[in-house]
Amino acid sequence: QESKKIIGSRIRGRFPQHAIIGEETAAEKYVLTDAPTWTIDPVDGTTNFVHRWPWTCILVTYLVNKEAHVCVTYNPIGNEMYWAVKGRGAFTKSPRYEGPIHTSGTKTVGESVVVMEVGYRRDEQTIAHTTGCLAGLMRRQVRSVRMAGSCGMNVAAVASGKVDA
Repeated sequence: QESKKIIGSRIRGRFPQHAIIGEETAAEKYVLTDAPTWTIDPVDGTTNFVHRWPWTCILVTYLVNKEAHVCVTYNPIGNEMYWAVKGRGAFTKSPRYEGPIHTSGTKTVGESVVVMEVGYRRDEQTIAHTTGCLAGLMRRQVRSVRMAGSCGMNVAAVASGKVDA
């Protein structure tokens, strides 16, 4: 909650006319328009954060005309920041590396390490869908599957070639 206030305050300070959508806003009714809009997820991987598992991040996205123009993923525990700018590529800054990143280039499922998440719902339809997806990957001889608990960090891992899909 506090991190969303800090991020939102900084955005409002520089871009007072822009809309801001956060997790608590998402629970309310809002309309995404073509106007400049920021989305903020102050803790992606909340369960990981609560349990002190370091795979958690802050997500901030800037959209215009309902298209993402800048996306930022920051893992404060690992001091890793990932960002992508439409038409310019994806980058990272961490204690180990700073510069452009790219996907692994892996071509087949059999060579791939895949990330997926189970989410929060435990109803029969969700369970069937999730186990069906996992079974489908296994039937296609996937090299391995990871469920680490943060979709934002998963996307950053794919973008930087740490995992394949």
